[in-house]
Amino acid sequence: MSTKKVKTETMTVTNETSLITLAEKGQEGIPQMLEIIKDKIEQITRGAVMEESTKGRCLSGFDEISSINSVCTLIQAHSSVTGKANAYKVSAEILGMDIKKYPFKLDDCTEKQWVDDIQARVIILDNQKQLNKLRATQKLLEENLSQEAKLKNDLAKVAAMLTDDTALE
Repeated sequence: MSTKKVKTETMTVTNETSLITLAEKGQEGIPQMLEIIKDKIEQITRGAVMEESTKGRCLSGFDEISSINSVCTLIQAHSSVTGKANAYKVSAEILGMDIKKYPFKLDDCTEKQWVDDIQARVIILDNQKQLNKLRATQKLLEENLSQEAKLKNDLAKVAAMLTDDTALE
């Protein structure tokens, strides 16, 4: 794990150095800076599930996962789900019941669905300040992108739509 941490820190320093170098180029550096910022946003949000499996459902004693804004509360929700799931497995074993025949569910969602959604929300909340800063930077860079660069981006989107059936963003 420590190797990953070092790589991430090195990559961040490299990206920041690149951003400074590109900023010194002025208007010419904006498209490349924008790509670096978009990559950083994607790296942070990669672990976050975009479509929640538990959407519209509330875990007993908690709000809907997407509306919880405290990592501490999410940790409590996680311990609640995993604790109940483990207790359920033990009880099923004691009663001689097949867990595959009678799977654990809370409000029609499996333990994995709850845990995945909780983990995704933790990633988002834990990185919210950095994401806000990156998105603000992205917006500023997009506003200052030259007309020529905007046209180039739009033409790339059109080409992608024609070849991949990709929708315009």
